Amino acid sequence: MSVVITLSEQTAKHLAHLSVAGVQDDDGKVRALLEVEYRQKMAHASRIDLALRDKYQLTFEEF
Repeated sequence: MSVVITLSEQTAKHLAHLSVAGVQDDDGKVRALLEVEYRQKMAHASRIDLALRDKYQLTFEEF
């Protein structure tokens, strides 16, 4: 499935100049950026879980 997304010229220029290891096409660059964002969100959730686990001495499942 293909979807067309319209980007501003400035955003397209930034994407074209973005260097992502092993990725040449814009689709791959966007996927790599999304992966980094999702990993950051997962790490943030993990830090919150750890802090609450330390505070309440309970796992999420036990809580």
